[in-house]
Amino acid sequence: RAASEIGEFTTLGLVEYLYGSFFANKGDWNSAIAHLQEGIKYFEEVKFLYGLAAARSFLGASYSYLGDSETGKRHAEEGLRMHHDSEIELHLSLQHYFLGVIHLHLIDLKNARRYMEEALRLSKKNNEKPVEGLSLIWLGKILGSTELPQIEKPEECILKGMEIFHELQLK
Repeated sequence: RAASEIGEFTTLGLVEYLYGSFFANKGDWNSAIAHLQEGIKYFEEVKFLYGLAAARSFLGASYSYLGDSETGKRHAEEGLRMHHDSEIELHLSLQHYFLGVIHLHLIDLKNARRYMEEALRLSKKNNEKPVEGLSLIWLGKILGSTELPQIEKPEECILKGMEIFHELQLK
């Protein structure tokens, strides 16, 4: 309430974004969506493009996990566009990761692979180890589901991703 009284909308947007990510990690997609939508409203108020991009993409992934992947795709694509417009490369890999997951939910394996490979490339370039690990695991899942030509074997990707999570002591 205090942040609202002094018009600190960026802080309120970040708090709502973090609440949304907390509920998403619990698998409570409806609560995640509600908080991410609130975060978006605050970010729009102050035109915080980077925050809008992150919240939009996470909102897209949340809709996809809830079973509405088309709505999720629209939000995540808008998030990626906003992220590019912000000219900030930090966490750009996460935008591609979310789109890779959404395209896998849509059974669009070609685009799922394309987005996940880009998430992997960007995460390595920017030393974003958690996203690198996630991207490897999901890329393994995508490769295991497709007949497309493969350089790496699905199992190798998944094991590399799990190794990164082990090194970072993440679950």
